[in-house]
Amino acid sequence: MRSRGYRLAVFAATAVIAGTGQVAVAATAPQYQLILGPADARQYIGINSRGDILGTGDEPGAKANPEGMVLKAGTAKLAFLAGPGDPTNSFTVVFPKGINNNGQAVGYRLATLRLVNGKTDITNRPLQWPGGGGTVGVDVGADRDANVNVHANAINDNGLVVGASDGVHTTPWQVQNGRQTNLPTLAGGAAEPFAVNNDGVIVGNANDADHNVVATQWRNGQIVSLGALPGGGWAVGAAINSSGLVVGASTVVGGGFGTRHAVVFANGTVTDLNPPGTGRDDSIAYAVNDSGVIVGQAGNGDAFIYRDGQAIDLNTLIPANSGIRLTSARGINNNGQIVGQAVVTTNGPNSRTKVPFELTPM
Repeated sequence: MRSRGYRLAVFAATAVIAGTGQVAVAATAPQYQLILGPADARQYIGINSRGDILGTGDEPGAKANPEGMVLKAGTAKLAFLAGPGDPTNSFTVVFPKGINNNGQAVGYRLATLRLVNGKTDITNRPLQWPGGGGTVGVDVGADRDANVNVHANAINDNGLVVGASDGVHTTPWQVQNGRQTNLPTLAGGAAEPFAVNNDGVIVGNANDADHNVVATQWRNGQIVSLGALPGGGWAVGAAINSSGLVVGASTVVGGGFGTRHAVVFANGTVTDLNPPGTGRDDSIAYAVNDSGVIVGQAGNGDAFIYRDGQAIDLNTLIPANSGIRLTSARGINNNGQIVGQAVVTTNGPNSRTKVPFELTPM
C-alpha cells in the first residue's frame, strides 16, 4: 500500500437521504484524490485552508509515541511538535488539538511529575506552536498552577486560544496575547470549550442546573445553552464555522454516552443528521467548513460527509478494491479537503491496522 503521494480518483455511488434512511443514487458526486499518510504517520485530526494537516506520528528518539506533528501541504515528511526545552521530545510527550489557517497549532504536553495520595501523577500544560510544525512550543500561560491539568483545545486565525483547567470543576478560559480570561459556566458547574471561529464565538459543553451536559456557546463573554436532542442528557458543540453553524453530538432519550447522534445546532434547534449505517447507535460530527459541509463518524463506524441535505458514507466515494475502509473523518477545510482515519482491509475484514487518509476534490 502506497502512502502520501499515491492518488486515486474516486466517484460517489450512493447517498443516504438524511431523516429517511433511504438509499438514493447520487446524481452529482465529487471526484476525489485519495492519499494515505506516510508510514510514520499515525493519525490525522485536522486540516487548515493551506492544506497543513495536524495529527500524530512516530518520532525517532522520542520519549513516547505517537507524538504531535504537522504534515505541511505538498510535503511527505512529518514536522514534529516539540516541548519547551526539549526540541527532540526526549522527555516530553505532546498531544496536538487544533490548528488555524496561519499554521499555528495548540495542544498540551505531559509536564510535572507529582505525588497525589501516594501515587505518581503527571500534570498537563497547554502549548502553542507559532510555526505550526517543526518548532518548539511555548506555554500558553493559562493557570500556572503545578497542581492543575491545563490543556489548550483550539486557536483561531487571530491567535485567540481556548481551553480548560481541571480543578474541583473543569474551568473554561480563553487567552489572547498572553492574557487569560476565565469564561462563565452554567449553574457554576464544569464547562469546556472545544472550538472557536474568527469572530471569537466559542463552542463546547457544560453542566446545567439539572446535572445534564449540554452544548454551549460563548459570545462576548456570555454563555448560552445550545441544548441537546429531546430527552438527551449529554451534548457537545465540537466545531463552528464562520457563519456560526455549530456541529457536534447529542445523546437521545433513555440513551447513555454510547448512543450519541451527530447533530447540528442552529437557530435554537438541534437537528439529528441521521448519518448512514446501522449497528452501533453512536455517531458524531467532528468538523464543518464555511460552506456548511460537515464530516464525522457514523453509527456503523464509517466516515461520513453531510452536504446539501444528504449524509453520505465516504466509503461509497472510493472504489471497492481500494484496500481500505474510511472509519472517521476528523477535519474538512474550505477547499473541501477531508482528513481522518482508516483501516487496511487487505489484512481481513476485521483488520485493526490503522492509517490516516486525506481526500482532495478534483
